[in-house]
Order: sequence, then structure tokens, then C-alpha cells
Amino acid sequence: MLLGMSLISCEEDFNTIGTDIVGDTNFNAALFEGTKIKAYTQPYQAVQSNGLYAYVLGIYQDDLYGQSTASILSQVSLSRYNPNFGENVVLDSVVFSMPYRSSIESAATAETGAVYELEDVLGSAPIRLTAFRSNYFLNSQDPASEFEEPQTYFSNQVSTFSGVEGDVLFDLTEFTPSAEEVVLVTPAEEEGNDDVVTREAPALRVKLDTTYWKNTIISRAGDEVLLNANNFKNYFRGIYLKAESITEAGTIMILDLDQANITLHYTFDGASDDSGDDNVDLDRTTGTLILNLVSPTQESNIQVNEFSNNFNPDVMAAFENANAETGDERLYVKGMDGSTALIDLFGDEEQLDSLRNLGWLINEANLTFYVDQEALAAASVPAEREPERVYLFNAETSFPLVDYLADQTRGSLQNPVRTHLGPLEREEDESGILYKIRVTRLVDSILNFDVDPVRLGLVVSENVLELDTAEVLLEDGEAPPEQIPESTIVQPLGTLLHGNRSSNQEKRLKLRIYYTESEN
Repeated sequence: MLLGMSLISCEEDFNTIGTDIVGDTNFNAALFEGTKIKAYTQPYQAVQSNGLYAYVLGIYQDDLYGQSTASILSQVSLSRYNPNFGENVVLDSVVFSMPYRSSIESAATAETGAVYELEDVLGSAPIRLTAFRSNYFLNSQDPASEFEEPQTYFSNQVSTFSGVEGDVLFDLTEFTPSAEEVVLVTPAEEEGNDDVVTREAPALRVKLDTTYWKNTIISRAGDEVLLNANNFKNYFRGIYLKAESITEAGTIMILDLDQANITLHYTFDGASDDSGDDNVDLDRTTGTLILNLVSPTQESNIQVNEFSNNFNPDVMAAFENANAETGDERLYVKGMDGSTALIDLFGDEEQLDSLRNLGWLINEANLTFYVDQEALAAASVPAEREPERVYLFNAETSFPLVDYLADQTRGSLQNPVRTHLGPLEREEDESGILYKIRVTRLVDSILNFDVDPVRLGLVVSENVLELDTAEVLLEDGEAPPEQIPESTIVQPLGTLLHGNRSSNQEKRLKLRIYYTESEN
């Protein structure tokens, strides 16, 4: 019997970890790590990059993988349609605002403002960031389905869209995000009164050309182009935020776009327009009109992340030579439009049948993914660039595993967790050692309840609590996944793990099963 031969020839795979007496039956707890397993790297052609919970913008330089670029194409919607700007309207200023993810280090006092720390910003080297008015119309429904299915956009498509680089709205030739709070001063309306000071969290704020926006929006009051959402989206088709590198390094950000907008500030004669703003001076009144990237109403705006990569030659070679038959020596796991590690458990049917016949009580089962520390050190990857979390899922259905669903831990907004998805264990110098993923319920269902083994997928994750998935474009004939978690698409980081064929046998990927069996 194959299992018996395996137990004899792999005696080092068993370790007694304790003995307990339950009633009159003697149980020996032991470890088995002789399961035949294989894992290999599955790269993507592209990933679905619309409808995400967050978006990525900037340049990410990774000395292991190479350089990745992320840009954003977005529709915009008006805060109100068919606007009435009042009499003798004057456009005073136009401001583009896009908040960064940030947290307060110390609260504001009477003397000083709040001190913020930027979150989900990698790098500090300047990049070029240009905003264009896009002339490309984004369809919400797929024409190929006779407009019955939602349109899917992929990360490699934006560069093929004609007209996305229309009028230049702003051009920042050396942009880096700042952690400084935004201080807005509104002059007092009456002499002798104090100016009104408003403090906001850090954001990219750019003043735009008022003449352009007067001609584009204000002067079109009463025209059909501002009459409703459909007309406006056909008239003003979107904004393209294009990132470009100016040095070998760069800066990349994960953004929540729900507060990103362009605000038109204007004044007019009288006391009433339709903006709903509070009016004090009846002779000259202020008003605003906002162009939102993400509509605060039920109206749906489309955003598409554009990704492009300049992968290093050894990474490209690993992608091209991934071995689905025997598994790989190393597993390249990269976010955005990078790659997944695919894992097949219990690859030998005869061994699986033998294990099922033993009737083990599964105390714990885990997959341990060791980080290839030597390769990361050789590529000078800093410890803070090693992803804190990875996510294991059913690559055939894209569903979470039963171990995930049974795990009730959530952590916090700053540290979303699932206990079964162990965080990166680190050395004292913070460099990564391993990820331990507990799959106890999965293995128990396979061995004791005859559930068929499934192919698993391992990805880096920006937030392991985000379970929505997105489509993947693969080469013809490649195996699933057909969908991957959105949380890996918005994660720029990557890592390198030892596979089942690693030359370092102690760090090879293994399934460890801690079990109990009766001696009677």
C-alpha cells in the first residue's frame, strides 16, 4: 500500500506531540507532512479593474519584480443637473481635491493643527501626474450582450481607448503626496469679523483654470448637455489621471475615491440659486457645483484602473516557465495584475484513499509558506515592503474556504484579520519568515467526509475582509482561477515564496496535519 510505504520511508515526517487519555482509549497525537502537494505560479494577462472597492495610482518600483504603473480613468457626475447659477454669475475658483488615506497622529490644539500620517502610500520619490479630460465614452452595459450584461473593463485596455488624453486639466511634473493637513481660509463677510478657518485631512488639492471651466460648465447653463446624467456623461466623458515615472523610484497610493471631486465656487447677484448653500449677503451670494468621481446618489460612475508592468527578466522567465505538472521551486505572488500561486493538495489518489481509511481525528492542518529571504535580500526589498497578509481561496469557484467562513475574527479597520490567515511572521529585524495558513476544516472535510480536493489559490491581499472578486484574463488553455479577490488587485506589493520543489528542503511548501488516532 502506497501510504504504508510512505510512512516507512518518511519516518521523519512523524513526530509525537503528546499523549492524552480519553475515557479508556489511548490517543497518540502525531504529525504527518508526507502529503503529495504541488504549487506553481499563475501569471495574468490582465485583471478586471472596474467596480473595485479602492483604486491604485502612481509608480511602484520593486527591485524584485520591476516597475509597475497605475493610472485611473473615471466618469464624473454633477451634484445637481440642469443647474441655475443665478444672475451675473462669476466663477471665482475651481479646485480638484482627492483625499489620501490617513490617520491622526496627534489631535489639533488651539495653537497647532492636527498631525497626520499617510497610510497606504509606498515610496516618496516624485512622479509626474497629469489629469486629462477624457473623450472616451465608458459604457455601463456590454454592447456584445445587447446591453443586457454589465460592461467589464480590464487593466490593459485604457491604453487602447482613443481620446483619453484630451484637454489637460492639470500637470504636476514633480508630485509627491503630503501628510500636511489642508487649511482653508474663507475671508470674513463683514469687516471686523475673523476669517473662517477650516481644517481637513491631507489631500491632493489643485486649483484649475477658471476660464476653461466657465466655458465648459457655467456657460452651458440651460443647455441639454447639463440637463441629466446621461447627457452630461456623453458631453463630459471623464477624467484620466495618468501617472508617469521621472526617476527609477516612485510613489504609489491606494485611494478611496468617494471624496474625490472638482468643485466650482461661484458668486451671483441676489439671494437664491438652486445650490442649496447657506446665503448671507443678499447682494452677492456664493454657490458651488461639484463634479464627483463617485456619485453620492444612486447614480453609478465607472472607474477603471490601468496597470502596466516592466517586469524584471527573471520574473518574466519564471512566469513563462511555471510548471503545472510538477510544481515550481519558487512561487511569485504579486498584486495588481501580477500572479497567483496555485496549490493542489492530495495530488496522489491512492495516497488520498489510504489516508481516508485511517479515520484520523484532525486536530490541526496548516500550509506553511516560507519567504525566500535570500532572494528578497539580494533584491534589497525592505521589510516594510513585504505584504503583511496573504489570502487562500478556492481557485475553482473563487469562494473563500470553509476555514475562512468559520473564523469570526475581524480585527480593526487599520488591521483587518482572519485568524486562519496567519500574518507574516517576522525576524527581530522585521524581515519576513513565513505565512502559516490553517486549513483544518478543509482537510477534515476531504479526509473524513469524502469532499473532493480542490485547487487553491494564494494571493497577496490589501484587506482580507474584502471578498468581492473580479475576472482574470489568462492565456488560452491555462487553468483557473477565472476570478480573483479584488483585495489583491488593489495591492501593489508582491513576495517570493519557497515552492514544493525548493532546493531548501526544510522550507519547501508542505501540508502539515496534526492528528489523533486510537491505538485500540
